Amino acid sequence: MPPPVHSSGRTGFDRRAAVRVAIVWVIAAAFVLLFARVTSIGPVLVAFYGTHGVHLADVVVLLGAVAVAGRFTVRQVRRG
Repeated sequence: MPPPVHSSGRTGFDRRAAVRVAIVWVIAAAFVLLFARVTSIGPVLVAFYGTHGVHLADVVVLLGAVAVAGRFTVRQVRRG
């Protein structure tokens, strides 16, 4: 009887890692939305109407949140 064959690579979809990645992206999105809601730092880049618009600080926070969540995602994918 031959010994059992073991896989040396990924064995399948890791549902827990996918949930962790989704949670990190939801937290990043919530952080950006909450920050943009309560602050008006920097010049207005895009004015929607009245007092609503996108400030420079909103873009900086968005890029930071995407960088952090993206790095976390890459680490989870590489972990396998």
